[in-house]
Amino acid sequence: MTRRVWWIAVALAATVAITGGALGSNASTGGTTKLRLLDVSDKFEFVDVGRPATGEGDFSPGDMLIFENILRNARGTRDVGDFISNCTMSVPPMALCRGTLWLEDGKIELSSAVNFADADIIHTAVTGGTARYKTARGHAILGEEVAEGVRELTVVLVR
Repeated sequence: MTRRVWWIAVALAATVAITGGALGSNASTGGTTKLRLLDVSDKFEFVDVGRPATGEGDFSPGDMLIFENILRNARGTRDVGDFISNCTMSVPPMALCRGTLWLEDGKIELSSAVNFADADIIHTAVTGGTARYKTARGHAILGEEVAEGVRELTVVLVR
């Protein structure tokens, strides 16, 4: 699997919620809160179903990309949670992806369709959450790689 595809999936797994400044750089204006985090690659699994893959990026319907990444504050100085996500190929290179941001005070749910042929930056929806984030809604952007195995993750929450 190509490094680009791997990062794209990692990215989805892309993305978060309101944290009162503890997680990263926060900016609040009007009814929105912007949270900036780093998504750090950690564990990855590829599940090949149906037609066997013959090379990197050779997906078939049902193939899965499973990620478990580390979330860090925007400066990269403190771990603030985990980002668990999976992408299932529907009509390759299109995949349906969902992820959960596991934070100290609750979870944030993400969901998106991703075209792995063109996904340097991934936009995803914040679809809900638990505990402190039980009314979470908004969107997240998993940006380009800023260092080896590290991508910026920006979450915009709407009140």
